[in-house]
Amino acid sequence: EDITSPTVDWRVAQRERLIRVLEAYAILDPGIGYTQGMNDLAAKFLRDVSNESEAFWCFATFMGGSYRCHFVINPHESSRTGGRDQEGVSDRLRSLGEIIKIVDAPMHKHLSLLKSEECMFAFRAVVVLMARELDAEEVGLLWDMLIGAGDFAPIGNDGVEKLAGGGAKLFLHVVAAALIGMRPQVMACKKADDLMQLVSRKLPAHHFVAHDLVKKGRELMKISAKAV
Repeated sequence: EDITSPTVDWRVAQRERLIRVLEAYAILDPGIGYTQGMNDLAAKFLRDVSNESEAFWCFATFMGGSYRCHFVINPHESSRTGGRDQEGVSDRLRSLGEIIKIVDAPMHKHLSLLKSEECMFAFRAVVVLMARELDAEEVGLLWDMLIGAGDFAPIGNDGVEKLAGGGAKLFLHVVAAALIGMRPQVMACKKADDLMQLVSRKLPAHHFVAHDLVKKGRELMKISAKAV
């Protein structure tokens, strides 16, 4: 490819914008700084918002609520260095496992037999909000629906969810819906490694539709809400 072409120039410019946004976020939230996977989220906002400052604040707002803990590997260390909460991505993955246990007990039992009930196989999908698991257009639609539902908003200090999807509940049910959509393949896994390979390779190739995932996720939310 001709390095003087407009396409290459655009890619270079976008990469430079991405670096600036990530550096700015690291200053805004030193408790996390930069963590692998943030680039996937920031790049989507830079793609859709031409003004770099607006793209940054959209990204920062999206990141700063319930999705922030996706980038906290060691919550206790994060707390000592200025983090705002004690929750980490492992807690979020365990929550996903609890959802599956409620909405599909046989699948959860199978995951337990594979010693995968804590859902580490879904690490990437959760951290990057399915940015690598869905087609680009579907990622945008999914995030729009999550934003519309207020899913990124934290739960209030009193523990009461002020928005229907607050606390990332809707997103976790969406991930559960995607896994249930691949139920035959999941149940066919004989080892934890098989499950890891399935989710990392087959999940992105499944071509899920964001609207269908959110619809199914909301149905699963009703089931899990009744079990509480």
